[in-house]
Amino acid sequence: MDAATQFARSQEIAGNIAYVLEKRAQNALKQYGKRLCAAVNDGASNDQDITSHPAAQFNPWSAWHYAVDVTALAAVLGHDARARHAIR
Repeated sequence: MDAATQFARSQEIAGNIAYVLEKRAQNALKQYGKRLCAAVNDGASNDQDITSHPAAQFNPWSAWHYAVDVTALAAVLGHDARARHAIR
């Protein structure tokens, strides 16, 4: 098998794998949404939109906590990268 044929075949396989993983992720997200709606609505209809629940509204504190966590993680990972690879 020459290089061009092997490359084309590997691209075809990679495309098929990506398609399968995308479908699995979509199905998992759909199932997660249904279960989340059931939990929020205490077993009510799964067709309702989760964002209509008052607890699902935007909360500035949650955004603040997320930003703090991201900053802390970036600092830890940056320090670890410098320590491991002597990046200066």
